[in-house]
Amino acid sequence: MTKQQTAQRRQLSHQIEKLLPAALTNELRAAQAVLINDLPESLLCTLSNRQVTELVTACSCSSWFLKSVSATPELLLECIKKNRFYCPMQVLELRKELLSAATQCTNLEQLKQLLREIIRREKIIIAWRDLNDLSDLEDNLYHLSQLAEIATSVGLDWLTHSLTERHGAPTGDTSGLPATYSLLALGKLGGGELNFHSDIDLIPFYSEQGETDGNKPISNQEFFTQLTRQLVDLLQSQTALGLAYNV
Repeated sequence: MTKQQTAQRRQLSHQIEKLLPAALTNELRAAQAVLINDLPESLLCTLSNRQVTELVTACSCSSWFLKSVSATPELLLECIKKNRFYCPMQVLELRKELLSAATQCTNLEQLKQLLREIIRREKIIIAWRDLNDLSDLEDNLYHLSQLAEIATSVGLDWLTHSLTERHGAPTGDTSGLPATYSLLALGKLGGGELNFHSDIDLIPFYSEQGETDGNKPISNQEFFTQLTRQLVDLLQSQTALGLAYNV
């Protein structure tokens, strides 16, 4: 690091310490300053003065936010480079991104990692915007609800494809048509009012009894039971990035 870079880094550290709320205890202020200053140089040097102020505000208001950006600073850097903090959620773009990324997953563990990274990134954006008064409550609830719906539906599509490759497509005994599977969202997700700590309440339905049409056929009931269990595991199991949602 050059002398100029060292001086700039020292100035940034001083700015961060000044921005931390005076109402915090000295110990907490010091601990937060250390965590923020420990963020990668490539990230901190990218921030504008406004972004430094907003970063410190978000970190001092939310221990979850501070822990999240400390654990995954690359997600914060991605948001800054793509200017995500100053734009409302683009539902179609998020769905397109997640669908495309899911097709690259070759196993369930990769899919779990992908969903948790995207969910954490989007929650970082929501928290930043909320804590810096860049969005209102209605926007935040909409973003959180759409995020859960997209993550669940993309995960369900991947699992359905995987199970169909193994057993074939479920077919109705009476109609001879492909049997369909639906999820009904209840509670806060069903009402579009999901918050950061909400569980998601889902009721599964399938259209018709029957059997799959593959080389290793199973009943439609068994197919959709396996699908439901796999979806719960996908969203609820603990990984290094935690769980996606309690279901």
